Amino acid sequence: MNTNIGIAIVVALVVVAGWFFLLRGSTPLPPVLDTPAESGVVSMYSNDAYGISFSYPADLYLFERKDAGTPERPQLSLFLVENTEENRAVLEGRSTEPREGPIGITVDVYQNPEELSAQEWMRNDTNWTVANSEAEPVTVNGREGVSYTWSGLYEGRTVVVAEGDKAYVFTATWMTTEDTTLPDLGSILSSLEI
Repeated sequence: MNTNIGIAIVVALVVVAGWFFLLRGSTPLPPVLDTPAESGVVSMYSNDAYGISFSYPADLYLFERKDAGTPERPQLSLFLVENTEENRAVLEGRSTEPREGPIGITVDVYQNPEELSAQEWMRNDTNWTVANSEAEPVTVNGREGVSYTWSGLYEGRTVVVAEGDKAYVFTATWMTTEDTTLPDLGSILSSLEI
């Protein structure tokens, strides 16, 4: 009798786990480019050295990483997160609590001296080859690029656009479909000037 109860429990756990993963996999992802965040108060970011400007929701905290890249290959790295004291402390290196970084949006500008297209740049850069086969074409303000989703510690979507000697990489991470990072990314991309 105890063996039958044990088998029944195992079968029930397998069914519940299968049902959970089936439902989790069928949860629709919020759109990234089709639905920008509701227009409201916005802030502007501009960097002439890297040829980029965009607007973003004013309730986000923008942190610019100063030590990105190398002298030979400078890189711009921006982080946009919910504007809380905890998130500011994590990004500014003042947090003493061990934890993962917050969900948010990252903007990275890499060197592209060969002036490759976004797809070619991804193919040639070892950081992006894993996603290369899953990338789909996307248009950002009239510029061709590529986009792909990924899953890791967080869910993520990355959009790559190349212009001249720069490759622009935009990534949004989220934990639930209620998180606003994807619509916020849509707002950034719709206002992007490069």
